Amino acid sequence: MERVKVIGLALLLMVVLIGCGNGNDDVVGPNGEENGIPSNGDLPEPVEDLEPMFEPGEVAASSCGDFEVKVWELDTGKMLHSFRTGLIYVHDFSPCGSKVLVRSQVWDIEKEEAVTKFDEHIERVDDGAFSPCGSIVVTKSDNYAFMWNAKTGETIKEFELEDARHTKAVDFSPSGDKFFFVNKYREIIVVDRTGEKQIIFDKHEGSIWAGAEFSHCGEKIVSGCRDGEIYIWDPESGEVFDKFENKEGIYSISISFCGELLACGERTDSVSVWNIETEEVISTFDKHDSSVHNVGFTSCGEKVLSSTSSLSPMSEGIPLLWEVETGEVIFEFDEHTDASTSTVIYKGIPGE
Repeated sequence: MERVKVIGLALLLMVVLIGCGNGNDDVVGPNGEENGIPSNGDLPEPVEDLEPMFEPGEVAASSCGDFEVKVWELDTGKMLHSFRTGLIYVHDFSPCGSKVLVRSQVWDIEKEEAVTKFDEHIERVDDGAFSPCGSIVVTKSDNYAFMWNAKTGETIKEFELEDARHTKAVDFSPSGDKFFFVNKYREIIVVDRTGEKQIIFDKHEGSIWAGAEFSHCGEKIVSGCRDGEIYIWDPESGEVFDKFENKEGIYSISISFCGELLACGERTDSVSVWNIETEEVISTFDKHDSSVHNVGFTSCGEKVLSSTSSLSPMSEGIPLLWEVETGEVIFEFDEHTDASTSTVIYKGIPGE
């Protein structure tokens, strides 16, 4: 029986390697396995009953240097939850909004406790995202990206990276059939759900510090680098739909749910909102005191949540919610005891 199992596993490995094809050998695991060959078999089933706790754009989470994560109701400015994690970056909400990804840990919001811890990273985690079904998490650090089981913390796939530190770009498509991460500062690798590389987008000349994300429909990816260069492109082919430049330089970007607007957190203390079709700035917000490291639209696209970073020594780091049309501040989320490090808005269950 053991001999049959060994032969079966060997045949399975051969099939996977053949299926990877040529041209994929620059995405490898830390032990040399091509394309991050699965380490624990089939992909996990959905772990969440996908009944949303909130409406899209209704809540946000923020983290700060005091190791606390707070969850806010954006309509009222009310703090719903606060818990100390020992970690200083929150990256994503789970699809139904019941959990948040903090570095490489999954925290239950209601229980205010870590329910899954992923321990394979030996470096600081820069970014991460849940899959739309909630069963998979992808996180990246300086030299590795990991695909792991959100419920058990077991590694599914590993990818070795090169010069990817401090880049904020991990995201799943709304359908969950692909995701991407940054490599070599200037490349974005699009990978399918099984871990096979699909395309490499390498048009950026500067470092992709501003990050990247899928549009809400999944048909486009928007990516930006800190010198202000912004691309909107096809995740299937890498074809560039549009390119424009924010001359102030940028540290963060976000595309609205409707796909018509783009918010850019600038290296100055401002946020500019662009009409993508006309490539014109329709609004500028200048109420921050340092470079803007986090931006995100509410679901309607009428409001933006933005914040500076505790990495900026002169910054108060208070997340601000403001109206795009008028630039008026609606709420200041100032209950942290230290400057904010990251903010993220709940986007709802993809496709709904």
